[in-house]
Amino acid sequence: MAKIIAGMGTSHVPGVGAAMDNSKTDEAYWKPLFAGFEPLRAWHRDNVLDVNIIVYNDHATYYSLEA
Repeated sequence: MAKIIAGMGTSHVPGVGAAMDNSKTDEAYWKPLFAGFEPLRAWHRDNVLDVNIIVYNDHATYYSLEA
């Protein structure tokens, strides 16, 4: 039987992914945010999971069929 051992969340600011992709995580503007992710990263290093279920809204691919 499966056992849920954690639930995590973060803001969904589209710029977060762009900052990572463009190597801006150490810039003064972004550094505090990414420093806040370190406890989660450490937890994941110490707790290797069999399955991750990720729910997100990909702002970059959203479109509307309405004109």
